[in-house]
Amino acid sequence: MEKEEIQFKENIIYVSAINKDGKHYELILNLLRPIIPENCSYSVLQKGLKLKVHKQIKEPCWKRLTKEKEKQHFLIKDKILGDGNDCEEAKEIWFSYYMFHKRKMNSPPSKNESNKKKDLVENIIENLKNEHPNFSLHEY
Repeated sequence: MEKEEIQFKENIIYVSAINKDGKHYELILNLLRPIIPENCSYSVLQKGLKLKVHKQIKEPCWKRLTKEKEKQHFLIKDKILGDGNDCEEAKEIWFSYYMFHKRKMNSPPSKNESNKKKDLVENIIENLKNEHPNFSLHEY
């Protein structure tokens, strides 16, 4: 890469680069979740760029990097930097709490049912935060 310009913004990553043959590339990534631009960085590799992006909200995993639902084949996640089990652990913890409280709620409905459900959801969220410090409701 001869020349590159990378801009990190809260919800966007802008990439402009010129390769050794003089061909210009431009890319705008509309992020699924916000990032902390000041903590993000990049490095030039032999075959492209390596972007290091810091999440604004600590959560075990993102479904994907961008808002686009189709896979961006030029984006490759560095699996060495993250723990692949984080997502599965968070989902398992959430599911076990969900099933536990669902079984508890099989009693007949009462007048205060909406308040009970609200309290139940808040209780589940609080328990998940205590059990898994990186838990985030945004993922689910």
